[in-house]
Amino acid sequence: MPTADLLAQELAPVADEVLAKCEVIAAAAQKESDLFARVPHDVFANTSNSTFTSPPTASAFLSDGRQKLRNDLEHLLREPAIARVLYEDDGEECISYVCRATPPTIPGLAVVSQRAPKGRLAALEVGQTVTLQNGKKLKILNRLEIHPHRVASGWDSENNVYRLPGKRPITIESLAALLGTTVAVVQDLLSQLVAEESQKDIIREGQKRAILTSMQLRDQAILDAHQDEIFRLPIDEQVFLSGPPGTGKTTTLIRRLGQKLDSRYLTEDEAQKVQSATLSSTIDHSSSWIMFTPTELLRQYVKEAFIRERIPASDSHIRTWEEFRRDAARNTFSILRSAVKKKGLVFPPKTTTTDSIASAEQRTFFDDFDLWQRQHLLDVIRSSAVALESVNAGGPVEVAKQIRSASEKGTVETLADLILLINRHSGELRTFAEQLRDSINVPIEGALNQRMNRDRQFVQNLATVLQQAALVDEGELDDLTEDEDEDDEESAVGLLATINSYKSALRALARSQITKKRIRAGSRVALVLENVGSNDLEPQNLVRIGDALIMLGHARGLLAMGRRFIFDTPKRYRTFRRTRQKEARWFRSDMPLTSEINELELDSILLASLRASCDLLGSIEVRSNLNDRSWTYLQPVFSLYRNQVLADEATDFSPIQLACMMALTHPSLKSFFVAGDFNQRLSSNGVANIDELLWVAPRISHREITAIFRQSHRLQQLANSILNTFEHEPVVSETSADTVGDEVAPVLLESHGSRAQQAEWLTDRIREIEASLGQVPTLAVFVSDESDVEPLTQELNRQFANDNLQAVACVRGQIMGQDTDVRVFDIRHVKGLEFEAAFFVGIDVLARQLPIDFARYLYVGATRAATYLGITCESGLPESIASLQPQFVPDWIAR
Repeated sequence: MPTADLLAQELAPVADEVLAKCEVIAAAAQKESDLFARVPHDVFANTSNSTFTSPPTASAFLSDGRQKLRNDLEHLLREPAIARVLYEDDGEECISYVCRATPPTIPGLAVVSQRAPKGRLAALEVGQTVTLQNGKKLKILNRLEIHPHRVASGWDSENNVYRLPGKRPITIESLAALLGTTVAVVQDLLSQLVAEESQKDIIREGQKRAILTSMQLRDQAILDAHQDEIFRLPIDEQVFLSGPPGTGKTTTLIRRLGQKLDSRYLTEDEAQKVQSATLSSTIDHSSSWIMFTPTELLRQYVKEAFIRERIPASDSHIRTWEEFRRDAARNTFSILRSAVKKKGLVFPPKTTTTDSIASAEQRTFFDDFDLWQRQHLLDVIRSSAVALESVNAGGPVEVAKQIRSASEKGTVETLADLILLINRHSGELRTFAEQLRDSINVPIEGALNQRMNRDRQFVQNLATVLQQAALVDEGELDDLTEDEDEDDEESAVGLLATINSYKSALRALARSQITKKRIRAGSRVALVLENVGSNDLEPQNLVRIGDALIMLGHARGLLAMGRRFIFDTPKRYRTFRRTRQKEARWFRSDMPLTSEINELELDSILLASLRASCDLLGSIEVRSNLNDRSWTYLQPVFSLYRNQVLADEATDFSPIQLACMMALTHPSLKSFFVAGDFNQRLSSNGVANIDELLWVAPRISHREITAIFRQSHRLQQLANSILNTFEHEPVVSETSADTVGDEVAPVLLESHGSRAQQAEWLTDRIREIEASLGQVPTLAVFVSDESDVEPLTQELNRQFANDNLQAVACVRGQIMGQDTDVRVFDIRHVKGLEFEAAFFVGIDVLARQLPIDFARYLYVGATRAATYLGITCESGLPESIASLQPQFVPDWIAR
């Protein structure tokens, strides 16, 4: 490497140029912003030249583009560019500035957005070639990665990385400082010596890792070549991105989302597919996305990264699965009980209804249920069609024959096609059903009027009886005793609900005359009949009504088959589990099957409903007619669909949960992008291998990134040792040899006698870190159990009394704390987070508590730290990791 003063002289012209161009770009952005503020909005609303043929769609995209333009200009005023690239174009040397935001056109200056195809100049290695869409090839000669910001005198850029072919990168601490030392006039040997030493501090070999001083995702402005390739994959790809901790998986995911939300950088093919999706949706493409995280803490943690990428991210965009599932299951699919859906299922915490085999074989369990319930529906369609064929006069016999024939040829995979066929003949079926309903309602309403004429207080008295009675759980009634009108009447209240109960009881009585099925004792129907008797209808009327009800049930069942395919899944599940329990499969024989379900059951019911929805909404015929009477019930489900569905820390979600997320992708795009690491899987039900992901999404491709940006070499070696000790899948790459920074060994405390001694040791190590760095970086302490969070926090605060530091108890991972706080977490909540320094306390306790999962928790905890890692043990290192002891030291003093 040349001497510091020679390098300074060589780099000074480049530094001068960069700071000058930052001013030019910022000035152009300010000019555009001023013009933008004066131009009326209507000027941007001309859709005649839009890529999108639909005027509403084009207008939405233009409005979205206007807001993006405003955001980009504001960003360029703060950060004009992220890289200066010298490249060869047809033998001519050219310079382009790559910006994180979209720059305005500047005469005489080549500027390009990172999201554009040419933005790949900032990602590839020096010496590599970028091939543009027009086939032109650009060879990268050198690159200066910059981090500009305004200072009192204009612009500066710190922690700059200069990359040359065949050499280690050079870090330039400050471009302004570099220019200041090179222009100084050296008048004597002492001044010359001082200048040379200053240049050594400003210029150093290798790429320096930035110190984390705030709790947020590390800002990786420029992706490497592999990450860059992945984030540019077509929008309709399904991708699983894996890699060790600190490889930038989440950054790549967010960068991809940002590019695909920006209509200016969609390819022609992508734009057409997005247009198709937007035409059938009520949500603009820029808002049509959702990302799932396994914890609330991670959701809050990544929000700052979305802001940097200029992606508006509300709580409706970034969601935990638990929150989304509860909302969808309760309010969209009516799986769970509510004030409206009184017969729904109940999901209490830690319910155990399925056996251990079901938990271990989630996919098999779901496939068994889904196949069973679809076959059940196919059989119902076939039997209803056969019954309607037997109608003597005035019935839809020809329609029934077509449906019966199609059902006999159909399979569980073609249920949606069969439902579409039924819908095409809904007019004939509906007319027949209305005739039957009139023949039923007239005598029943006549009986009610006679009752009320004999007894004016009849309804009030019956209401009192029903309110005071202890009724059985009607959700477990046999299917044959369920009232066809119960869903329509369930939401009724007051006296109207009592009147409906009376009518329902008479219908049930008439139906029982034909089916010979007893009405269940203790039910609402039984209680009504006990109070009013069974003589309100003549016997011949009961038979006629019973026959009509059976036929009405078949006709209405066919008409409602699409709705039942999706929304009656809980009813079919009740029958399925009764059936399988009798067969001693999946369910414990000693467990009474009430309305309570566990997590696997809820996820399975939701997935079955979502996949049924996908089968129907996958048809353009259905999506184009959602306002029609036959399909309006699908609108709330379709409103859940998004153009892009993403998940971070995907290995903490079960295959069933990930399949639910996949089922939320818009049928025109099927855009699904998930990131995770099998070695960090903390959930016992989490997805464990690629085969499970292929079950979730058969077209999913596995992309892997291995260059580690987070950890020092020493800590990465420890992480590899942990994996090797437990024979987990090894990390295939280490921290780049170009990265330089503080290299300190991890520290270890064994056999501490009390929590106070433990806190004292932690406090001493934290003081050492602050003394070494000259500031307090991000600091975290991980405990093995939630019950230890607050006690250790209190003890740390006693130790910090004279240090003006504060420890914060992040109870249940719900609190992030302030930048200079020492945060205390249960280890279960820290997936995806990064700190400059982290301490994992009581790992021997954790090893005793979780002997099977201990290795993964240790690996996750150890990889949260970028530079400083500390571990404590109540007694000593667990035997399983005793071989790691030589990698630790007791403290960081003079080391």
